[in-house]
Amino acid sequence: MLELLADPGFVAAALHAVMAPIAVLHAMLFKRDPRAALGWIAVAAMVPVAGPLLYALIGINRIRRRAREVRWPRLSIGHERGRALSEGGSLPGELPADLAEF
Repeated sequence: MLELLADPGFVAAALHAVMAPIAVLHAMLFKRDPRAALGWIAVAAMVPVAGPLLYALIGINRIRRRAREVRWPRLSIGHERGRALSEGGSLPGELPADLAEF
């Protein structure tokens, strides 16, 4: 067993067997353009170890994600539409109080 861990080919194959499916799933779920997703899937699956590493380094768009976080801060529950529930606001889909009694 220890002989396998000393073999660089086995270690590279084991790393690729773990990293490639993760990179492929991420590309399938988060890439908007199907052509880009297919390209990254091919690179991650066919280039041992370096393919998933390349996808992790340059395939994930971190700038757009960071800009979205800065531009659209997450709202707390009950503060939709800018009014708190304690100030007479309602959750989306609820009827206003004056119409709810009919």
